[in-house]
Amino acid sequence: MDKHQSGPERDADQADPADERARHAAERDSAADEREAELDVREDRADAREAGLTDRQHKAQSILADADERDDEAEARDSAADERDMAASLQSFLHDHEYDTTLKARRSAAKDRLDSKTDRTSAAKDRSKLADGGSAHTAVDDS
Repeated sequence: MDKHQSGPERDADQADPADERARHAAERDSAADEREAELDVREDRADAREAGLTDRQHKAQSILADADERDDEAEARDSAADERDMAASLQSFLHDHEYDTTLKARRSAAKDRLDSKTDRTSAAKDRSKLADGGSAHTAVDDS
């Protein structure tokens, strides 16, 4: 090639160094913008994951609170049932005149104990689901 060429022939054969630097700078800026966009997407996913974990934690706390409440109610029913059963047993032992009333009281106490046992079993299952990582939200929805 001739060093003395002029016009479009010279432009095609030899790139201007300033244009080359500008093109490289634009490519770097474009790559940086792509990396920043990818970072934003990752941050959004991390935020969504954290929000999901927080929501699950709140549901788990709600399930545990409900289970504790059912345990407390079961404990109170058990205590009342024991007192009624004891009173009925004493009544039956001391005065066997009203056997039907005594039997009804004891049957009622036994039914309360059964209800308490059911509540405790249900509360234990809810806790077990949380410990095993099972679907805990169904227990809240069923309550």
